[in-house]
Amino acid sequence: MAWLSGWSYRKKITVSQLNVDSNLTDFPLYVNIAETGGGSTNIGANALTNGFDIRFTSSDGTTTLKYERERYSITASNLTADIWVKVPSISGTVDTDIYIYYGNAGAAD
Repeated sequence: MAWLSGWSYRKKITVSQLNVDSNLTDFPLYVNIAETGGGSTNIGANALTNGFDIRFTSSDGTTTLKYERERYSITASNLTADIWVKVPSISGTVDTDIYIYYGNAGAAD
């Protein structure tokens, strides 16, 4: 699978089709992140403290999605965030995957 150039880390986010009644188009997906316990793969341990290196992509790993950070805070390498991601389509019959990328010291907002 392709990787977003310049980013060191990513995590998959899966929207279960069991939680979707029908196909959705241009859906504003709410992503809540509440990390605790640290760890080398934590987003908060590897992302910029201002959140400027956070990116979301579709399931292909490279098509970037529009998003809005409503709340974003890193304390002791743990991230708490509320982010809205505009997902082009979410299926009501199969799971829908998107990716969150982080870990790019040169990224601009």
